[in-house]
Amino acid sequence: MDRSTFVLGGIAVTAVAALLFAGPLTPPVGPVASTYKTLQEVEPRIAINAVNTPASVNGTFSIFQPGSYYLTGNITGEIGKHGILIGSNDVTIDLNGFTMTGVPGAFSGVGHSVQSYRNVTVRNGTLIGWANGIAITGAGNRVEAVRTSESVAVGIFLSTNGVIESCTATDNGTNGISVSNGCVVRGCTSYLNDSAGIASSGSATITECSAYSNAIGFNIGLGSTVIGCSARDNTADGFVVSSASVVSNCSAYSNGIDGIRAASTSVTISGCTASFNVGDGIEVPGNCHIINNICDGNGVGGTGMGIKATGTDSRIEGNSLMRNDIGLDVQLSGNFIVRNTAAGNGTFNYQIIANNKVGTIVSAPNSLAINGSTGGAGVGSTDPWANFSY
Repeated sequence: MDRSTFVLGGIAVTAVAALLFAGPLTPPVGPVASTYKTLQEVEPRIAINAVNTPASVNGTFSIFQPGSYYLTGNITGEIGKHGILIGSNDVTIDLNGFTMTGVPGAFSGVGHSVQSYRNVTVRNGTLIGWANGIAITGAGNRVEAVRTSESVAVGIFLSTNGVIESCTATDNGTNGISVSNGCVVRGCTSYLNDSAGIASSGSATITECSAYSNAIGFNIGLGSTVIGCSARDNTADGFVVSSASVVSNCSAYSNGIDGIRAASTSVTISGCTASFNVGDGIEVPGNCHIINNICDGNGVGGTGMGIKATGTDSRIEGNSLMRNDIGLDVQLSGNFIVRNTAAGNGTFNYQIIANNKVGTIVSAPNSLAINGSTGGAGVGSTDPWANFSY
């Protein structure tokens, strides 16, 4: 260290100067390299354009290699072509919030010509005016957050082990959303379609979806499961369900015919609410389970039962039937009917043909006013299998 002394205001001051050292001045060995990221590193996907995905005989843009692709702008279709032709497995397409607009004579917005492809994902955009909004078949396909509207035929079609999630389909010429075996539909909305809002041609799982103002709300195929869905203001039935299917915790309100209709046997309907439909709240043939449902006010502008059973060997248990034209109408023998309650139905609370197995029907008595912790007149029976009117 260097020391120096100087006088400041008559006082001698000694200052110590420390040596300052800079870093090494010799550059590292080798060529100078850029520290900036490449475009592929910044956007590790492939833009859909005339260079990367050129036109083909059947596609305005065509994808023939696996990868992740994205739109950079709106697309207008061409006659006799798909908007985006898929020709490979393992493809992800992000529509990036843009709109694909079809023209008369165009094919699907996103689709393939002949062969099915697996693990295709389409997400985040709007398709308008195509023969099909999205039509892809194969295992492991997904459609997420896509809106289809004003299409000629089907808004979204997915076949075999696919997933449709958070999509909207409206104003399509047949079904809004169509799926097949092994598909999952979650959190979708379908309205103003000329046929079904959501349809499955085989076993599918459909959860938390809404279908309103279609011809049929849900048209459900063999061996399907429908949970937590709502059907409102459809011109025909809210739900039409095929054999070996389950409908649970769903709502059918103000539909033009029945709220929930089992089109064949071996259907379970549980925990649902069917109210203010023109026809029946719930209609089933034989060999069904109808358990713990609420059927209220059906027969609006028509004739409707809370529950109508037209076959044999069904179990009808724990349902609450109010303000329908008839509460429970059972038209054939051999059914098991217990623990239901009925009140305020127009013609009869219960209309049950002979030779069914019916828990005693009890008219529950009225209690006196209750102000406190005790009271009540009971329900008129201690039979655990009894049905009640009140």
